[in-house]
Amino acid sequence: MILRNMGMTFEGVGGGDVMVDPDSSRTSVITMIGLNPSKLPETYGRLKINNESIEFEVLYADERSDIWNGRDRPKVKPTCGFTGNQCPPNFVRDYLVFVVLTKSEASQRSFASGPSTSTKLTMESRSETSRFVFYMYHNEIVAANKHDSRTHFTEEERSQLRQMRSLDHDNLNKFIGLCLNSTQLMSIWKYCSRGSLSDVIERSSMQMDSFFMLSLIRDIANGLGFIHSSFLLCHGYLTSKKCLIDDRWQVKISDFGIPMVRNGDKVSKEGLLWTAPEVLRNEMSERKPDGDIYSFGIICSEIITRTSPFDMENRKEKAEEIIYQLKKGGFNAIRPMLLPDDSLDINPELTHLIRDCWTEKPSERPSIEQIKSLLKGMNDGKKGNLMDHVFNILETYASNLEGESHRGKTEIWNFHRTGDVRTRHNILLRCRPIHESRWKVYSTSSCSIAQ
Repeated sequence: MILRNMGMTFEGVGGGDVMVDPDSSRTSVITMIGLNPSKLPETYGRLKINNESIEFEVLYADERSDIWNGRDRPKVKPTCGFTGNQCPPNFVRDYLVFVVLTKSEASQRSFASGPSTSTKLTMESRSETSRFVFYMYHNEIVAANKHDSRTHFTEEERSQLRQMRSLDHDNLNKFIGLCLNSTQLMSIWKYCSRGSLSDVIERSSMQMDSFFMLSLIRDIANGLGFIHSSFLLCHGYLTSKKCLIDDRWQVKISDFGIPMVRNGDKVSKEGLLWTAPEVLRNEMSERKPDGDIYSFGIICSEIITRTSPFDMENRKEKAEEIIYQLKKGGFNAIRPMLLPDDSLDINPELTHLIRDCWTEKPSERPSIEQIKSLLKGMNDGKKGNLMDHVFNILETYASNLEGESHRGKTEIWNFHRTGDVRTRHNILLRCRPIHESRWKVYSTSSCSIAQ
């Protein structure tokens, strides 16, 4: 029977041909099936394999259009080689803006700027949050912002990315590049040690007086003014979470530009509380400078009230209800309550300016240049920079701690001979936690965003 079946072809159980070569080995037939433009299955080729040869039967008309969807077949060897260090000069010039990310065997990540792998960036796996990953680059920490979508960049978009790398301003966070070859698209930004403005307000670890608040507001206005006068024209997604603070307490606006990437990011309802009503009503509409002015007003209200936008922690409504009321608008549209602490000497002109910024009609909102001019006149004759002011606050704070410590020691000494054991113990318990808790609060003022 075996001899009779050698070198023959017969119909199999499934209806297809079964071929047996002269050595009694079955010839394997692999069929390549794909979806045609009409989304129907179509056979594009057959691969016949036996002991002596491999034969491929072509059943398509044009490889580029039928197989690769109008694109070229992938190269056997990448343009820059498998290690990324064999790029031709023109490729290096055109793609210098991008950042390449790889993962090493030691469970660390490294990336190099441009095609060279000599400059590496590493990260410990724990240095990651749901939205950011933190790396070391040129011995400095950088933050990688994760994005929800991937995209192919046009030449115009690549040109915009190169322009973003060249943007430089005291109140603008530095854009380093994009990470394209990780599992998730990420934009790389300079790291600011004190986290975001939202973090600082939430921690409430720093006593902010009117001078401090006005300095933060002025920094944001200056950064926003630079964006509005640049090729970017507007930020479009400004929030207090995107206003970062460096070690000198200077505000740096971050996450600007790259609309082709940012348009695909998912935003929570809470994240929309800074968004202008006209944008909420039509989220696909073009972002404009007057929308940034509205967001600027919301951020200013956070600063002078030291609460989250609309003080959500202390209201009964949920974010969805606030968004609904913002979309509804009207003559008396919902806005945050401007009720700063009575101990603060807030200039009334500032509260009037904030209300002008979030007025319902975009055309009635002041321009960023008008805002900068008005803020310049609100200094009340005070001079000096914010860093010196912060040092003065800390010195006063330290003096108060020292005074309380001295008073505590005096009480303990007075009761040392006359007081009973329980009294002395109570005084120690009363004094010690004050110092410990306050120093712990102070230390969190320089915590990184990774927490």
